[in-house]
Amino acid sequence: MFFILRCLGVYLLLFGFPSLFAEPSGLPLFAAELEKHESLYDKKLAELPEIKIKYSGSPQDLIDFLTTLIKIDPERSEGYVERAEIYNIMNQYDRELEDLSIALTLEPENLDLLESRIATSSFLHTVALENTKYLGGYPKHRAEVYGQAVILDRDRLSELMPEDAHNVYERGKIKVLMGDVNGGIQDFNLSIELFPFPFAYMSRSEAKEQLGDLQGALSDYVVLLAESPEDIYYYLQVQRINVLLGDLKSACNIYNQAIKRFGKDVQGYPNLILVDPNDCKAV
Repeated sequence: MFFILRCLGVYLLLFGFPSLFAEPSGLPLFAAELEKHESLYDKKLAELPEIKIKYSGSPQDLIDFLTTLIKIDPERSEGYVERAEIYNIMNQYDRELEDLSIALTLEPENLDLLESRIATSSFLHTVALENTKYLGGYPKHRAEVYGQAVILDRDRLSELMPEDAHNVYERGKIKVLMGDVNGGIQDFNLSIELFPFPFAYMSRSEAKEQLGDLQGALSDYVVLLAESPEDIYYYLQVQRINVLLGDLKSACNIYNQAIKRFGKDVQGYPNLILVDPNDCKAV
């Protein structure tokens, strides 16, 4: 009997009198602790503008402050985002990418974070292609690593913003740089379908020429020339590709049109002029 009464007393102590196991607020212990952590996190986050001023010349102190903030609640993204910004200022771009990646796992549909990671990865891809080490020790990886990261992030951005022609265009450019010229052309095609802007036509023309499709390259510049007959660059590109195709008559015709419209300005693009101006006088 004593054993039964003792068990009953323990039961009542644990479950019958919840106020004994609660904070003064009345919340269960774990909820109160969570509220306490969130309150502390928000308090330190509110201090950040003053801390940035105080440590404006000492970024490492800012990093230490933000690391402490992150430790209070690693499941909140603000600390990682702020620390990534400081790492960027310190030229520690790979660490910036690590923090942006953690923040994106916490906020997978945050477009600003995704675009920031794309920008930094794109920059590191360019630097890695130059095979140069910069202050801060970046880049950490080979160009291919950053290039593939950019493509994956632009894939994700395309899922979130399927009508964004510029994102598709930029994805095509990085594919061409990485040797996937056909993949780049596919993206330029899609970009033009979404919004036919000149750079997409120009990049597609260059990619087609890279694959030996001179007729396809010519067709894109013919479209651009028809849309913008005031642009001397398009005349000279049409002239240049016609020469490569062996069509000297068409090349001279378009060159003469450029001379008639722009005069001596044509001579400002010597690298694009493949015809012999004297040969074109008789055409």
